[in-house]
Amino acid sequence: MNSSKQLAFFSTMLFAGALVSCSNDLHPEKSEEEISKITTFYIDINPIGGGVPVELKYYDKEGDGIDPVITPSVVELQAGQAYTAEISLYNETGSSVEDLTEIIEDHQEDYMFCFNPEKTNMQISYLDKDENDLHVGLGSIWTAGESGEQGSVDINLFQHRGVKSGICGQGKRKAQISIPVKIVGEKLLNQ
Repeated sequence: MNSSKQLAFFSTMLFAGALVSCSNDLHPEKSEEEISKITTFYIDINPIGGGVPVELKYYDKEGDGIDPVITPSVVELQAGQAYTAEISLYNETGSSVEDLTEIIEDHQEDYMFCFNPEKTNMQISYLDKDENDLHVGLGSIWTAGESGEQGSVDINLFQHRGVKSGICGQGKRKAQISIPVKIVGEKLLNQ
């Protein structure tokens, strides 16, 4: 090969290599690191059929679950009442707030919230499913048990990365919170 052909060949190869290496930058995959720290949960709890909604904020400055601030400190739910619960997640450690809910919405097939009512007869069902008909949990229905019950709703977020089976406890736990709950009032007659 003469030098001009060699130069043209190497220039073409260099250009092709640059295109290949840039292609991942143009369409990056969501990495596990993007949802590595969750500092804030908002749970909007709205009574079905009307009533007083509750906006719960669970804030954990370090994202480690050691010293969270929960507002209100106890969620009071009307006995027998059904509520919709919508979860939003954020990382508030940097100079700007990062909405992590969008990552879960975009990759529903990789995430699942698991709900476990403790010391209360609450029933929790899912409102949303991924493309494989498996639960996600950003939206759910909470039905309160009997008046006087006091306990918690434990919420875990699992990341499954291609192996989601719809079974709670599988995958990598990304978050674990506990929400204090108290069931108040008489059971509603129309429930």
